[in-house]
Amino acid sequence: MKNKLKTAIAVLGMAMGIAITAQPVLADSSPNEVSAQSSSKLTRGEGTIVKSGTWGTSNWDYIENGNEKILQFHAGTLGTGGIFSIGTPDYTGITRVQFDQGVVPNPDSSILFSYLTNLQQIEGLTNFDTSNVTNMSGMFQLCCSLQSLDLSNFDTSNVKYMGLMFSMCQSLASLDLSNFDTKKVSYQDRIFYNTTNLKHLVLSPKAVFNYILPDIPAKGTVLPDRKIVDSPNWVATSGYQKGSKYSPSQLLRITDRDQITTYDWDIRSLYDIASETKSVTRTINVQQLDDSVKTYTQTATISRKNKVNGDGTQIYGEWSKAHWDKFDVPVIHGYEANETSVPLQGINGETADQTIDIYYTPIEESVTINYVDADGTIVGTKVISGEFGDVLSIRYRAPKGYEIVDDLESFATSITVDGSGDKVINVNVDHKTMQSSESRTVVRTVNIHRPNGTMKSYPQTVVISRKVIIDQVTHAKTYGSWSTGTFDEIIVPTIAGYTPNQTVDAETVTSETQNKVIDVYYIKN
Repeated sequence: MKNKLKTAIAVLGMAMGIAITAQPVLADSSPNEVSAQSSSKLTRGEGTIVKSGTWGTSNWDYIENGNEKILQFHAGTLGTGGIFSIGTPDYTGITRVQFDQGVVPNPDSSILFSYLTNLQQIEGLTNFDTSNVTNMSGMFQLCCSLQSLDLSNFDTSNVKYMGLMFSMCQSLASLDLSNFDTKKVSYQDRIFYNTTNLKHLVLSPKAVFNYILPDIPAKGTVLPDRKIVDSPNWVATSGYQKGSKYSPSQLLRITDRDQITTYDWDIRSLYDIASETKSVTRTINVQQLDDSVKTYTQTATISRKNKVNGDGTQIYGEWSKAHWDKFDVPVIHGYEANETSVPLQGINGETADQTIDIYYTPIEESVTINYVDADGTIVGTKVISGEFGDVLSIRYRAPKGYEIVDDLESFATSITVDGSGDKVINVNVDHKTMQSSESRTVVRTVNIHRPNGTMKSYPQTVVISRKVIIDQVTHAKTYGSWSTGTFDEIIVPTIAGYTPNQTVDAETVTSETQNKVIDVYYIKN
């Protein structure tokens, strides 16, 4: 490992044409500058401390947090020779470097982050006071996972060496050097060597370089991010001579830039992205009992991103998702709404504004009067209805042919519709009957035949009767017992020399008695 590090530093030195005096060494070769010790894997707020040490006068912790490898420096002055040399478990695995307040970079900050090939984020660079730094050579060399660097706070007024500073930062796409001052820089060879993905560059008026930027792909090249190269040039997108184009060999050598200027590759999207939003409203009007209206408004907004082609045509994206919430209609006692709720409804691109009207009507309740026969059969029904608040008058009338047998004194004569629900009243009834009678006439005729051939008739008439009870429902008749009567005795006249053949006695007349004729003859003595 020591030999590889020394070789790398030697290559850097030859590339710069200078001797690097502060040679980076491993932790066991210079205890005064670098010391490291294994940790007992203390758990802290963000991950586990695997190893700790001191570099220069700054203490550091090597922290593992899942897939992240974090190197954190605490207040103090950093050493020289690059982070890769301080004795961390795996400098190529470091993904994030953090600097606390009070961390001061060494005047010789060459190769500070060099060879941290997996480094993706540097936090706390705003805490850096670089006003005393003189050497930034290779500072970010081979940081090939860094995509963006904001060095807008770097004071480079005393820096002499910047060679290879961003060399081999192949993922670096955005770089802010808006505070750079290169007036004392005597060596800057290959400062942007192989930064082939650098598309966005911010330069200060005092940033002048004698090096060229990597070539931009040829016109018409489609980049991985779906952008297309309009020309292999840089364009001033803000600041000095906005809109002007520069070749990679021209841009860094501009000497009359009078303001901070942003430069971007001359590229454009294969299509523009246009955001489209749509808001739809559901208005719920709830009519109040005093005829006023209370309005509830539900607004849902959806959006989509559309691709706008050069000819103005669009390819429409998918709408986002949204919905109107369910709305529960307020309950008013004694009244019924036409809808109990308005359901949750999803929104899409076809959904239009909606208006829903909610109104109330008084609850209608009924009182059912059932007339119940002795066998439990309902023989008649009457229904009385009314709206909430109405007073219903109750009158009890038995169906035709029936009579009420209940004591109506205990029955309600009026009911108020109060929203408590329909009511049923059962009234017991029985068949009504009618009393009548029928009669029957029975005749006994007594004929007295005289010897002289004449006849005298004596008719006797008896009327018997019985009661008849008629059921007014079934019309069935119930008969009583017949009464009885009497045929009186008839005295047969006496005729001398003759004797009647029979007497005519008194006779009780019953229902079985039939009409009869009695003939009395005289027999000569």
